Amino acid sequence: MIIIKTLPLEKPIQSAYVTLGVFDGVHVGHKKVIETLVSDAQSNSGKSVVITFDPHPREILEPYSAPPLLTSTAHKLNLFAQLGVDYCIIIPFTQEFAQLSPGKFINQYLLKNVEIAEICVGYDSSFGKNKTGTLNMLRTLGIEKGFSVKDIPPVKVDDLIVSSTMVRQLAIAGELESVEAMLDRKYSLWGTVVSGDTIGRKIGYPTANIDPHHEAIPPSGVYITEVKIDGLTYQGIMNIGYRPTFFQGPALKSTVEVHLLDFTRDIYGKDIEIIFLKKIREERRYPTQALLIEQIQRDEQKARKYFNGIYKFEKEAH
Repeated sequence: MIIIKTLPLEKPIQSAYVTLGVFDGVHVGHKKVIETLVSDAQSNSGKSVVITFDPHPREILEPYSAPPLLTSTAHKLNLFAQLGVDYCIIIPFTQEFAQLSPGKFINQYLLKNVEIAEICVGYDSSFGKNKTGTLNMLRTLGIEKGFSVKDIPPVKVDDLIVSSTMVRQLAIAGELESVEAMLDRKYSLWGTVVSGDTIGRKIGYPTANIDPHHEAIPPSGVYITEVKIDGLTYQGIMNIGYRPTFFQGPALKSTVEVHLLDFTRDIYGKDIEIIFLKKIREERRYPTQALLIEQIQRDEQKARKYFNGIYKFEKEAH
């Protein structure tokens, strides 16, 4: 997938099958739009083009109430590439950009950079200042400019229309099976490995400390995970929480750290994806460090049995 961050292009993308949106989470509704787009482009020897925005518009328009992301930009780009998208155009979202009328957005960003064969969008798509651009506006423009417009109906899971807001609420609540159904994949965090306080290393379980780039984090606890690094997949155990055996107090900040099984590489500074497989237990405080180590050893045993297919979870909480 070719990623474009600088506009205008010297030469417009020819025979472009285009969609535009934030696509936070790339959930099943988004996937339906993108898969339709990619299929139509491939069937007609065209190019599939996803136009998205960075940062998320609400981070600019509502900076004090913007929710955590389901997918940071790097995470989202990875998912677009997996879906077979040819081009992704990333438009910087600024206060100035937010003031563009739908017409100016179409002329300055669409028509100057892509030779549109088709625009494919979701049923509730809108664009331009105050979201005043509509499907009917696109259809009228399509008749004038000679491209087709395809809108994709809502996608439902358990009779509920899937939305980024719903997926986000479920992820934060820890309802990861429901999240999986709405994403059509396991929930994951995309983050950068940063330096920590080396507590894990000191007790025999070195961990990669993660900066999750403002992605939505499930509840505190210990999870069995898969971790993707440089295209390879590793097995791991992740802790989310406040590490109460070592730290106590109301001002503590939650951390995300993962111990990789049978892994010794230095991965500081790398972007990794952590895929949630199963929650083992809640986070808790242990009276002594020795008791915590014994519990982590039991966690590791459960994780190894899980990966070997010989351990089944009911609904473990302890």
